[in-house]
Amino acid sequence: MKRMKNIISIILAVGLATTLFGQTKTDTLEQQISQLSEQVNSLQSQLNSVRNQNRQLRTELDTAKSEIHSLAGQHKATSEQLGQRVETNNNDIKTLSQQLNASDTEANERITTLDDSLSKNTLYWIIAVLAIALLSVVIFVILRKQIFNEKEELSKHINEEAIKLDSKLVEVLETQLHLMKEERSSAPPKEEEIDHTLALKVADEIVRVQTNLSRMDQETKGLKQSSSSVRRIKDNFEANGYEMVEMLNQPYNEGMKVVANFRPDESLEAGQQIITRIIKPQVNFKGVMIQSAQIEVSQGE
Repeated sequence: MKRMKNIISIILAVGLATTLFGQTKTDTLEQQISQLSEQVNSLQSQLNSVRNQNRQLRTELDTAKSEIHSLAGQHKATSEQLGQRVETNNNDIKTLSQQLNASDTEANERITTLDDSLSKNTLYWIIAVLAIALLSVVIFVILRKQIFNEKEELSKHINEEAIKLDSKLVEVLETQLHLMKEERSSAPPKEEEIDHTLALKVADEIVRVQTNLSRMDQETKGLKQSSSSVRRIKDNFEANGYEMVEMLNQPYNEGMKVVANFRPDESLEAGQQIITRIIKPQVNFKGVMIQSAQIEVSQGE
């Protein structure tokens, strides 16, 4: 009995398991069928969309074909119009070319006539301009020569007047030296009481007059007499115990007790220094310097 119950239990268990398995399999099949159905519906929708797009593309293709046919007709008409215009333009160009050739011939004839006329007029103008230029040059040369001569005459006159004034000044200074000499001879002063003001002024004037004379033309009237007067007053100057130290055109050295102004001179060698101007002379009285020189020194670079 117990064994029978066990068998029945086993049979019931197997049946129950079979039932459950069958039900599970049925549910799985239904799910797969449902999924397939959904996929079919989706594919159907896509197919419908593709068909609609295909119909739209066919419509657009038909429209494009119509437009192409229309454009082809327009192109043909345009080509015919262009051909007619090109032919018309060619005819116009031929006509214009003929007119231009005729105008060119006429213009060349006129230019030739005008060139002949201008050549003659130009030649006349060139001759006139050259004549005026030549006349201007002649007038300029004459005026320049006249101005140069007047300038020389004026310079010569000024130099002569300057010589006369310097000669009078030298005479006055010479007279003062004579008076100073006589005064010192009559009442000899002590050396420390001697006033050298007049002597120094005479020395400065002698240098100035000598400088002016050296710059004048040797043919200037009165130059020789003035030079003689300067030599004479220098003799009187020395007779009174004074000495003007000669420095002009002498080499300069750093040991000299002078006030020197330097200026470059390209004609001198590098380092060479020459005294080329005396502004104030060095004056000695009985061998003792009473005035230092002020000079100008040219030096090579």
